[in-house]
Amino acid sequence: MILIVEDDVLLAQTLKTFLTSQNMSCVVASDGEEALSKIAEYTITGMIVDMMMPKMDGISLLSAITHLHPKPFIIMSTALGSLEDKAKAFEMGADDYLVKPYHFKELGYRIQALLKRTNKDQRHQLVFNHSFLDEQQLLCIVHDQTIVLSKKEFQVLFHLLKHPQTIFTRNQLLDLIWGESSLSYDRTVDTHIKSIREKVKSPDFEIVTIRGLGYKGVLL
Repeated sequence: MILIVEDDVLLAQTLKTFLTSQNMSCVVASDGEEALSKIAEYTITGMIVDMMMPKMDGISLLSAITHLHPKPFIIMSTALGSLEDKAKAFEMGADDYLVKPYHFKELGYRIQALLKRTNKDQRHQLVFNHSFLDEQQLLCIVHDQTIVLSKKEFQVLFHLLKHPQTIFTRNQLLDLIWGESSLSYDRTVDTHIKSIREKVKSPDFEIVTIRGLGYKGVLL
């Protein structure tokens, strides 16, 4: 879902019509405050944000969503074209910047490029209602709180959740996470599972012990 944050009603609706014609799902907000409510309501992949808006401007909006995981891509769409304005937007997390007026087709090309990058990144991410895991950053977040896991703990958790309902024996996990040449033992897996359970309390998933077999990740 693409969120268009634009106080010019005609431009916002024209943008929505164009992006819909490009097979993109869109929702519109007229200012930063309304945008925050849309972000809470929808799963937003990307945002087109005007810089100058009432109630909450574009820069303030970017500042308010720095905690989001995964973070939607952000294209600033504004009449402000100075280097200083661009620098401020990029410093606050913008991924691209378009100075009005611009050709809608150019916007479409930029969105497609950012979507490709986003889809590539998401292969290494697991997104749940209240939890987020990023394999490349070894990042585990539950209820907006970062959970500190060791590299092996994270890898065990990520692998089990990436293949929910699949039972993995201790030996399989040892081979997958520690490597076939590892001198680790079954008890190593049990110790890591215990530590994960103590650290990660998520309403979205749990690790279940299958007696006599091994472990599996279960989505709740």
